Amino acid sequence: MRGQLDLSLLGGDFPGIEMNGLPKGLRLEASVTVFVAYKVNVCAASVEPTNIPRGQTLKITYVIESSESVPQKIWLGASFRDKAGKLFHNTREDKAISLEKGKNTYQRDFTIAANAPLGEQWLGISVWRGVAGDSSKSKWIAGSDPLRIMIS
Repeated sequence: MRGQLDLSLLGGDFPGIEMNGLPKGLRLEASVTVFVAYKVNVCAASVEPTNIPRGQTLKITYVIESSESVPQKIWLGASFRDKAGKLFHNTREDKAISLEKGKNTYQRDFTIAANAPLGEQWLGISVWRGVAGDSSKSKWIAGSDPLRIMIS
């Protein structure tokens, strides 16, 4: 409407009307709970070392950008599947974190199982909201491209 309307004709700013409750004659019939969604993005991820023997622990670094600080119920997950589809993960090492607003770095450990398949594997990393280590009681909120590891 810029250029189409003379804004001076509208007058000045008007203060809001403060209400302590519903106006006389109105009653509350129904209500809904509103949850404000925050945006979480895994900007980068890395693993060290990339070549690792069974039974050893590697360190995963996540660079996560969050639109809001989220103090609880956020956790870092990691897993891979062998060629037969068997899932390898370590829920004891899934790490609960507090997300800070902006771009921040977080780390967690991942121990390679003694029965893990040898050779190249692709480690999936993710960020969840809910009960740490329990994906059935959590919601996946962000992830990254899988990280290549070599198990020897």
